[in-house]
Amino acid sequence: MVMMKSDSLAVEISAGRGPVFDLLTSLEESPILKLKDKRAEVLSSPPVGIGTRWRETRMGVGKEAVVEVQITQFLPPKFVALQASTPNATYFLKVSLEDAAEGCVVRAEVTGKPKNLLSQMMSNMLVSAVKREVMSDLQALKRAVETGSAEPAKA
Repeated sequence: MVMMKSDSLAVEISAGRGPVFDLLTSLEESPILKLKDKRAEVLSSPPVGIGTRWRETRMGVGKEAVVEVQITQFLPPKFVALQASTPNATYFLKVSLEDAAEGCVVRAEVTGKPKNLLSQMMSNMLVSAVKREVMSDLQALKRAVETGSAEPAKA
């Protein structure tokens, strides 16, 4: 099967790499795992590091999507790499943190490998959906660090 590739996504956060990385990788406190459209079940024991696993359930395209996630690389406070398995594809996500003038830049790169012919044919749509989810997660992290709440402000 052919690998799917997406562009790099990034947000700038008004805080240093250390506190942002700690919040990003805290399974108990992560704003990403506390969003109201998501549930998480931790499948491994602390401490968080290579091999840490959890199961995420979130709403996606009108129905629940279940994803098994595992940390495959872990270098605080520089980056964390994840592998996420769905029924249709395996995704690889590398989140890196870089110093910036007013805090840090959190950059995410997503690649995927379809598990079947239908997923391969739909790879552009699948990558777009995953990119939307990852950007939503990065924005939740930014809001949590800068405002204390991962949920978007009510209009």
